[in-house]
Amino acid sequence: MHPQKTLKIGSNTLEDRFQSYGLNGDGLGDDTKGLQKLVNDSAVIYLKAGIYLISETIILPSRVQLIGQEGTIIIASRAMRNTLLYNGRFFSASSSDHVLIKNVQFKSESLDFKFSKWNNACIFILNSKDVVVENCFFNFKLPYSVIGMEAVWVSGGQSKRNIIRKNNIYSLGIKYAENGADSTIVEQNIINHSYSNAITGNGNNSEDEILGAQITNNLISEAGRMGIEDWGNTVGTIIDGNQLAGTGIDVAQALEGIGISAVGVNTVVKNNEVTDSRVYAIEVRGNYGVEVSNNVLRNNPLATGIILNFTFDAPKINLAAANVDKNLIENCEKGIHIFGDYQSKVSINNNKFHDIISKAISLESGALYYEIRISFNQFIFDKKTAIDRFAFFSYTKYKSGEAKQMVWTSDNRIEYGAGTANGTGMDFGFIIRTDNTTINKLFVKGNNNRNVADRKILAISDLGGRPDRCIITNNEIYGAITELSGFTNLIQYNNTVKE
Repeated sequence: MHPQKTLKIGSNTLEDRFQSYGLNGDGLGDDTKGLQKLVNDSAVIYLKAGIYLISETIILPSRVQLIGQEGTIIIASRAMRNTLLYNGRFFSASSSDHVLIKNVQFKSESLDFKFSKWNNACIFILNSKDVVVENCFFNFKLPYSVIGMEAVWVSGGQSKRNIIRKNNIYSLGIKYAENGADSTIVEQNIINHSYSNAITGNGNNSEDEILGAQITNNLISEAGRMGIEDWGNTVGTIIDGNQLAGTGIDVAQALEGIGISAVGVNTVVKNNEVTDSRVYAIEVRGNYGVEVSNNVLRNNPLATGIILNFTFDAPKINLAAANVDKNLIENCEKGIHIFGDYQSKVSINNNKFHDIISKAISLESGALYYEIRISFNQFIFDKKTAIDRFAFFSYTKYKSGEAKQMVWTSDNRIEYGAGTANGTGMDFGFIIRTDNTTINKLFVKGNNNRNVADRKILAISDLGGRPDRCIITNNEIYGAITELSGFTNLIQYNNTVKE
């Protein structure tokens, strides 16, 4: 064994530093004991290109740096045992701070792991700080399944500031936090064909919040279940700049095929691109101070673009209203869906909806009290519809006067292109079935389109809901009609309706 202190002095290039340290590195001999002694005895290891077989987990001490040369491969042998066999655990860093693992490829001679139900990971980080896993290639071929293994798993309330960066991961995922791990950074990774979720945070400790994770600029494709799941007792997670294409690819997991599920507190979901999700492109947790902004959600025809889910526990006090702003939502089954029975405060502003299939904004809250603000949104329809299609649809289960619900809309714009004419379904603008709704400065360009049944676009209507004390003012409706006879105690003025 040759620890770092034996390195040749005066090396002119980084390549000169790489050594085999007396290990076999030939893909034939078992290097488990030699590699374990090497990490125990060394501070910095520059491991030469080669194939290093291991049969047991390598335990990493604090402050060790393992840097591979191009072509440095660590392989689980067919004789693997203990946590390598039962958890897929190549490396373990437990109470080990300031560790670096860089430029190493991980793979296995076989897929005959006997996975446990939990804690399966190639690199397992427990109660450790400032561990960096960077530029590694996790080259496995696991099938889609509800049980598999992660490339990196971070756990424990003492884990903080760990970084998972620029790795290439095939068929595995990343568990960036569970059981109270804080401030993990997951950035610029490429994750393909993850067996289940591509990236996951589990806030599964009710006594220890997961704080301040950052999930940024990752490329995710063909995930078995979800692309990114930030779940449970998590606070302040930022999910920014990720690109996701394909979730719920596994038939057995397709019903949970969400692009981004961010159901913690004070979560920010921004600048992401999501295509081909199965259920929702983005799910957030209702009133928990969330921001969903500047996302591009295209071609999710089976999915809702953004759901604000109010079916979780009642929100904590003094949290800001949910803010949904400046998103582009195109060719999705629904655009934005507000759903659930807890008190709702939501602002939906400056979004662009293009060719939404059923409802661009769907308000289906069973809450006794809610406050929904919808302003400066664009609704553009260029394709004919085979079903009834709505720009905005509000629903209540309460009789008039039973609930304190308020919807305020202003400065929204709906445009129907010539290509929307002669559909078998009917086009509706704003359908209001809740009391205390204000429609102000709505502009509708209906193009005088009619469907195959010769029905005109219905720009504003209650559609039989008979809402009370609504206000309809300063609206401009061209090439479409309104139907206001069902509103009771309606205040209306300064509206222009021209067919």
